[in-house]
Amino acid sequence: MNNPNNHNNNNINQSQSTNPFLNSNNYQNINNMNNYIPNIQQQSLNIQQQSLNMNNMNNPYINNPYMNNSYMNNSYMNNPYTNHQETNYSDSGNYDDDEPINLKVIDKKENETTTGGVDLKDYVDVNIKLRQRILNINSNATQIVPMLVTLLTKDISGTEKTSIDLVCVIDKSGSMQGRKIQLLKDTFKVLMDLLSDNDRLSIVTFNSSSRRITPLLAMNEKGKKETLDYINQINADGGTNIASGMRTALEILKQRRIVNNVTGIFLLSDGLDGGADTTVKVLVNEYDKFPNSNNISINTFGFGDDHDPKLMGNISNLKDGNFYYVDKIETIDQCFGDCLIGLMSVLAEQVTFSIKAIKSEMFPDIKIHKAYGLEGTWKTEGDVYKTSQRHLISGKSRNHLLEISIPPCKLKLDEEKKVVIAKVEVSMSGLKETGYQNFKIEKELCITFVKEEDKISDDYIDFDVMNNYYRLRCAEVTNKARGLADLGENKQAEKELIDMKEEIKKSKFADKEDLIGMMNDLDNTVKLVQPNIYKQQGEKFMIQNEQCNFKEQSNHNNYKNYMNQGQERYRSMCKKV
Repeated sequence: MNNPNNHNNNNINQSQSTNPFLNSNNYQNINNMNNYIPNIQQQSLNIQQQSLNMNNMNNPYINNPYMNNSYMNNSYMNNPYTNHQETNYSDSGNYDDDEPINLKVIDKKENETTTGGVDLKDYVDVNIKLRQRILNINSNATQIVPMLVTLLTKDISGTEKTSIDLVCVIDKSGSMQGRKIQLLKDTFKVLMDLLSDNDRLSIVTFNSSSRRITPLLAMNEKGKKETLDYINQINADGGTNIASGMRTALEILKQRRIVNNVTGIFLLSDGLDGGADTTVKVLVNEYDKFPNSNNISINTFGFGDDHDPKLMGNISNLKDGNFYYVDKIETIDQCFGDCLIGLMSVLAEQVTFSIKAIKSEMFPDIKIHKAYGLEGTWKTEGDVYKTSQRHLISGKSRNHLLEISIPPCKLKLDEEKKVVIAKVEVSMSGLKETGYQNFKIEKELCITFVKEEDKISDDYIDFDVMNNYYRLRCAEVTNKARGLADLGENKQAEKELIDMKEEIKKSKFADKEDLIGMMNDLDNTVKLVQPNIYKQQGEKFMIQNEQCNFKEQSNHNNYKNYMNQGQERYRSMCKKV
């Protein structure tokens, strides 16, 4: 099934072939992702070691606005990173020992939007459209019509790479013994090749308690070797305390002295820890009070059939992350790689959508009726609907679907009339490395209204709008079916899924590949809600796919949707091995 974003996401009167954001002939063809994606059959780490002489007169850390003043403490001049000593890292709770990296800081003029070598004005666009661009007025009834807002980005995943800080929180409880922990270690050997000198990685392990194994180390040759040496020493035993591991990870990020462009936490667990999501939510809320907390995402990886998918999903939702159900332990590398490359492809952060209906003489009471998404996705400020996403990943469009309520119109039309009925404003910030200014883009939705008695061809129905409408309806129905299965009402859950399939079959686009894929997914989900399957695996697959479809985030179990070119290449390479 193809990504709904790969279709005609342009303005109403603009064809796909002329859209510079969808036509690869209008910007540089990207062929260089292999610079960042290794041949995963090779384990050699051939990256040139970064020189970090803090006594150099050209020290890049002096006057660096992203560095805590404590960096200039004289004691720092004798740190193990500059002397390249083998180090036994303490876990005293003092985590301000993150390794320095050469973050360039570029002064920007007011209103400039450049991101590294990328100008956001040239790489980002927004569209807003209705199910139909021509509508009849209705003198008696309110019309509820789907409306799609799409944020388009070019794919720079092969030419630009964002540097990241990553903390991996690893479950080392007794249930991870044997093959699970060994495959996890082997996966790190492969994924180290995706990281480069200005990326930093810290390892935290937990069982009944947590321990920081390594600080944020630069992933040069020495840092990779040290990290792998420590990972290879991990032994699995004890119980499971997810909240303890997450507390340590957040403290590491809170106390670091340099903040990288993008920050992520990977939480990996195969166990149960009731109530941990509530505790982690409190910890995240406390973390959010500190500077530089907004650029963090939390991604969770649940191993096998014993973990709690609701808990892991709830934790990932705290920071706009993704939940990966690792049903086969051999697919860990695919999950990690997919998530990691997404973080490395971040183009901007703190993206906010503001959408409102525009009142007019014809429609003084027009309003937004509904906004689709997970609970907590939207908030309202007066008549404005707002939502946000932490990171904007290049090469991946983001679609938001709403329904607009068009009230009855008593005015008589002698001829067709164009009316602005809605407006979207999208704002975002560039990455910290180059100190970008905020960027904002606005679009209005203008619809042509015709006489009540005029006949309108269904050729005017927009495929993109309906494709995303059915995508989100399927996500909602899957969520409802899961709730019914939790109550033991499996037959009713099955009926909800079958009814949704029948609704799609009646669509004029039912023969399109995307909708065929949705119907196939609904058939598979019917199998997942059967009592003998649901508690073992069905619930986990359903939670993962709900999040995937609500958030348009990729995962290794889903069809090809929601990936940029870098993620597609990495997945293809994994499948060949």
